[in-house]
Amino acid sequence: MIGQNRFMEKEKKISIRYYINTSKKPLIKNGVHFFPLYAKIGFNKESTSIKAYSGLYEDVFLNPNEFNDHNNIPENSIKKEASSIVLNADKIDRIIRFEYNLVGEKYTLKKLGSRIGDFYNTPLSLIFNIRFIFQSLMIDVPDRLAGFLFIKNNSLSSLYYHLKYYDQNLKNKLSDNHQKAIVLYSLLSIYSETSFEYSILDIEKSDKCLKVYDWIEGQFKKGFIEFLNELDYKQDVLNKANFKNKDLLIDFPFHAKDINSYIKTLNETIARQLLSYVR
Repeated sequence: MIGQNRFMEKEKKISIRYYINTSKKPLIKNGVHFFPLYAKIGFNKESTSIKAYSGLYEDVFLNPNEFNDHNNIPENSIKKEASSIVLNADKIDRIIRFEYNLVGEKYTLKKLGSRIGDFYNTPLSLIFNIRFIFQSLMIDVPDRLAGFLFIKNNSLSSLYYHLKYYDQNLKNKLSDNHQKAIVLYSLLSIYSETSFEYSILDIEKSDKCLKVYDWIEGQFKKGFIEFLNELDYKQDVLNKANFKNKDLLIDFPFHAKDINSYIKTLNETIARQLLSYVR
């Protein structure tokens, strides 16, 4: 099972040390030099240095004179808008252990910074690749409908039923895993609309949407599973509300007995994609 400790009977130590990378070009403000914040990481007789920032395309610059604690990031020396996105040690630790449990002794820290900035920041909704799945089934769809798939505001429910109009056998062309992914996406969409003030699957709101790391971290997953367990006893929630992708559950119904299977499908999808980065 993804996430279980298969290789570490005794957890290997992970060392994380923050430092100001003065070898990089400084940012100069009012004559004061600011340098990017990095983290030096050691694990399993290997080490690497990465930007201590959750994205790849921006740096957090600090004044070296204010930075005197290599194990904790001084909040007063980080601009407010950046403090929430600086990589903390717990996040780095969790990612490394997740990857190591998946890969085993062949695991390497190489390109860890790229994975954190790219893979773990990927909106979870893109992991499903449902639009791509539908596009791959468009062989007999009229040309005038093809462009419909690329309109961002169209719900996946609309895409599916427009395609089904031209191919009544569409559902049977989808693999079992693809069908589970569609059910799971629909349920995540409903959970998003009932539990949050905004759509956490909306990739247009990149600063707020649910990322791969949020799933791996565990708290969101726990809340979602609790929601699914309660949903079986609250069918009126599905019947009365006008959720964006609710209609998908007509052809792809939710069954409480399959909750573990749905979660396993997403875990394995994430693991497969991660392995293409790690290996």
